[in-house]
Amino acid sequence: MRRSLSLLALGLALSLGCGGAMNESNAQVKLQQAINLEDQGAHEQALLTMDAALAMEGLQGAELAEAHTIRGNILNELDRYEEAVEAHRLSLAMDDSQANVWTNLGVVYRLQGDYESAQECYEEAMALDPTYPELYASLGSVLLYQGDIEGALKILDQGVTLGSGIAIMHSNRAVALAYDGRFDEARASLEKGVALGYANGESVSGIIAEVEAGGDPMGILPAD
Repeated sequence: MRRSLSLLALGLALSLGCGGAMNESNAQVKLQQAINLEDQGAHEQALLTMDAALAMEGLQGAELAEAHTIRGNILNELDRYEEAVEAHRLSLAMDDSQANVWTNLGVVYRLQGDYESAQECYEEAMALDPTYPELYASLGSVLLYQGDIEGALKILDQGVTLGSGIAIMHSNRAVALAYDGRFDEARASLEKGVALGYANGESVSGIIAEVEAGGDPMGILPAD
C-alpha cells in the first residue's frame, strides 16, 4: 500500500511556545511512533498509538487526513476491512486529492472482493497520478476479476510501458493473455515476471495451462 512521504519526514522538534503548540508536538511524536511501529509490523501497538495521536489536539489539514489513511492501512493489516474503509473515507472527506489514499482504499475493497468499488478507487487514483505504474497492475487485475479481458489487457499494456520492471504487472498480463487465447505470449509474459522476482510462477503457469485446456480457473468467463 502506498504512503506519501510527508509523514515519513515528519518534523518532531518540540516547541517551547504555548500549550497548543506543545500539544501539536506531542501528537506528532505519537504519530511518528505509530508509523515506526507499523513499519516494524507491530500492528496492534501501532493502532493504539495512532488512536492516542488522533485523540490529542494539534494534527490539522493534510497531516490529519494522512494520519487517518495510515490508520486505515494499519486496520487493513489487521483484516479489519470495514473499519479500514471508514478510515480511508474519513481521510478522503478531508482531502480527496491524494492518489495514495484512493489506492489504499482500492486495496481494501479488492481484499473484500468488491472489485467494482476497487476499480472506481483505482481509476480515481489514476486520474490524479497517471504515472504510477503499480496502479495499472492493480486496475488490470480487478478488471480481469470482473471478466473484462480486453480492458485488463489495455491497462496492463499501458502499465508495462510505464514500468516494465514490475514483476506482478507481467504475471497479471500473462493471465489476461491466456484468457485472450494468446498462450505463447502469456508464457513469455510470465517468464518476464518470474525473472523480475515474481514468486508464484507455478500457480500462474497452472492457470495458463488450465485456460488453454478449455477451463476457467478464475471463474470469470460469462455463462453460456
